[in-house]
Amino acid sequence: MVGIRPEILSRRFLKLEEFLNELRRLRDTSFEEFMNSREKQWAMERGLQLSIESILDIGNHLLFGLGLEAPEPVEKWLKGS
Repeated sequence: MVGIRPEILSRRFLKLEEFLNELRRLRDTSFEEFMNSREKQWAMERGLQLSIESILDIGNHLLFGLGLEAPEPVEKWLKGS
């Protein structure tokens, strides 16, 4: 077992905070402006995607570091198999 590496978690949390800060900048956008701006929509979508990936990376690092099994692929439990 490798164990949890604080420096890796720290880097991943810093990246997550960076992505969340970018998303916060979009928070003051009105709904109408957002719906009329493909650029803002893509920025929001990409920011959410990167944030979710960061959270999953953190979770996977913790699971691996604690010697726990990785969860089944999301596709498997979404299908109910």
